Amino acid sequence: MADSSLPHSPPAAVWPSSAPDGDIDLDIRIRRMEEQLVAREQRVRSRVQDLGMRARKATAPSALLLKLAAVAAAGGALVWGLQRRHHPTAPLRPRGPAAQAAGPAALLLSLLPMAWPMLPARWRQRVSLATAVTVVGVAVPLLQRLMAGRSDHAATGERPAPATVAHLDLVRFVGTWHEQARLPQPFEHGCAAPSRVSYTPQGGLLGVRNECRNAKGRLRSTDGVARVVPGSGGARLEVSFLPAWLRWLPLAWADRWVLHVDEAAANYRVAIVGHPSRRGLWLLSRSPHLPADELQRLVALANGVGYDTSRLLPLCRAHKAP
Repeated sequence: MADSSLPHSPPAAVWPSSAPDGDIDLDIRIRRMEEQLVAREQRVRSRVQDLGMRARKATAPSALLLKLAAVAAAGGALVWGLQRRHHPTAPLRPRGPAAQAAGPAALLLSLLPMAWPMLPARWRQRVSLATAVTVVGVAVPLLQRLMAGRSDHAATGERPAPATVAHLDLVRFVGTWHEQARLPQPFEHGCAAPSRVSYTPQGGLLGVRNECRNAKGRLRSTDGVARVVPGSGGARLEVSFLPAWLRWLPLAWADRWVLHVDEAAANYRVAIVGHPSRRGLWLLSRSPHLPADELQRLVALANGVGYDTSRLLPLCRAHKAP
C-alpha cells in the first residue's frame, strides 16, 4: 500500500515528435529563400540592362554629336560675345526684317518645354525632349546669326537689289503661269520639262501650286502659300512650302519679287520673277509656248538688271512651237 503522504511528483514532460514536420518546414523555408534570391537576381539583371540601355543612348553617335554641337555653339557664342565687348564703339547696323524675325523665333523656341506635352504623342515618341531642347539650343543661335548675316549682306552688298514693278494687281496676277526659262534650282532638279505655277486667292494669302513632269512623265506637284510684303505695292512676295505650324520660322519663307509684267494685257500675259540675291530667276508666260522673239526680250530685261542669263534653262525647249 502506497503512502499517500508522500508528495506527488509531476508527470514527465512529453515532447511531440516534430521530426517530419520540421523537415517539411525547412524545405519550405529553403524554397522561399531560393525564390527570393532568384527574384532579387532578376531585379538586379533588369536594372543592369536598363542602365546599359541608357548608357548606349547617351553615348550614341547622334546624341554625342548633338551635345558636342551644343557645347561648340555655346562656346562660339561666348567667344564672339567677348570679342564684341572689345569693340564698344562699333556702329550698330539696323536690323533687317529677316534678322528681326529671329527674335520671335527664339521666344517661341524657348517655350518648347512647356509646349512639349501638348504635341502629338507620336512625335514625342520619336524625339525625346532632351534631344529637342539640344537641337533648339543649337538652332536658335545659328538662325539668328544666319538671318543677321543675310540682312547685313543685303544692306551692304556690292549691287543694289533689283527694282520691282511699282504696283502689282494681284487680281490680274493670279492664275496659271508657264515657265519659259529659269536659273537652275535644287528643288527643280527632278523636273524634265518646264514647270507651271498657279496662284489662287486663299483668304489673306495666295495659294501656290508648282507642277512639273519628271523623266518618266509623271506629274509632280508641291503646294504652298504666298504672302505680300507690306509696303511693296504687291510686287514683293514671300512663298513657303512648309506646313502651317512651321511657317513662323525665319527660314520658312523665300523671296519672290515680280520684276516685270506686261501692263498692256488684262492678265499681264508675261512676267519676270526673281530672287533679290539674283540666284533665282523665272521667265513666265500665260501660254505654254512663247515666241522666241518675246522670250529673248524677257531675257534681255533680266540681263539688264544683273541676272546671269547665260545659265538660263531650258531655253532649248521653252520656245518650241506646239
